[in-house]
Amino acid sequence: MSKLNYLNMMLSGYYKNPELLKIYLIRQQQIAERDNFLSLVEFYDNCNITLNNIKEQILKLNNERQKELYWILSKQKTENRDTTEIQKEIDFLKPDNFKIPLLSITNQQFTGHLNYSDIEFIENVIKQIIIYVDEKKDYTLQCNEGNYFYSGSENKLYTGRDFFIKIYLSKGNLKFPINFPDLIPKYYDLALSEYLTSEKNKAKSFFSKKLVILEFINSEIEKIKILQNGIEDFINKNKNGTFNHKKEQLKYCKRYSAYLVEKFKEVDKIEPEKPKQKEENSKEEVKIELHNHIFKNNAFEVWQSMFEEFEIKESSRTDVKFMFEIMKGKSEGLIYDTVSQQKFLEWITDTYDGLIVDKTSNYNKTPARMKAYLRAKKVYKK
Repeated sequence: MSKLNYLNMMLSGYYKNPELLKIYLIRQQQIAERDNFLSLVEFYDNCNITLNNIKEQILKLNNERQKELYWILSKQKTENRDTTEIQKEIDFLKPDNFKIPLLSITNQQFTGHLNYSDIEFIENVIKQIIIYVDEKKDYTLQCNEGNYFYSGSENKLYTGRDFFIKIYLSKGNLKFPINFPDLIPKYYDLALSEYLTSEKNKAKSFFSKKLVILEFINSEIEKIKILQNGIEDFINKNKNGTFNHKKEQLKYCKRYSAYLVEKFKEVDKIEPEKPKQKEENSKEEVKIELHNHIFKNNAFEVWQSMFEEFEIKESSRTDVKFMFEIMKGKSEGLIYDTVSQQKFLEWITDTYDGLIVDKTSNYNKTPARMKAYLRAKKVYKK
């Protein structure tokens, strides 16, 4: 395909329907690849070379006129003449003032004139089709099935969809697939997984998967509302334009909102999770943990002060009485005896059934929890 044919090909699509030029060029490239084994990069490089040649002609005319005007301005100043009009022409001089006759550059296939703005329009469409990747830029909204992304570092060409998956459906860089509704489930699963991991790390063992999923869905609903409102505002402020791609994006936002509502219904049916018992720890391990806490962190002294307001019931078990005597300070010396320690730990392990032994318990708050438990069980009286 000669330079002449490239120009005529682009102008054919442009004059037929500027809004469909992108689709037209994609089809022409596919034909060139099929019939002439011309790669996508070569095809659009040739398009750009052709357009640059026309632009240079227009810019040359603009520069020549600019030099001429400055010469006239200088002459008028020397002659002390009014320079208002000539200065105005200089200020308003722009490449679009110069038109190239189409008959002469298209072998008489087109009539009329070609403006600089026409060339820029076609160039911008090509920039939407093949994008040379700059790692510092965000191409989220530009990714669609009509775009190709060329990565120089990889020497690889990606479709808009593949590029979006590679860059924006990855850990730590998730973006909503505004142009790919079929990727919404994959985005949702990845975003939810990241959110669950983050919240679990924050909450540690105090973690309810159901509640966190509901929080995630609510946060996604809010985010999609903001995105949807932004697109609607853009369309309302530019009512004269068609902006079909924006309308499509708005449709996908609404589709994701409906998707989230269905997910919300699914999660709402899940029964709340019961607090997990630390079954993975043997009683011996629990005793060791408690032993280390009680005898190395002065918890015994804190607990002992709490028992001052209680009196033992006569009907209480012998081991309970033993523990109570220790906590009341009546047998304080025995606490360091191995046998006494063992009985004391067994009493806590058996009696509290996970209330104290749960690793998530805050030991500093244990006295208050023990008081509440003991009163509820009516083991002791004041």
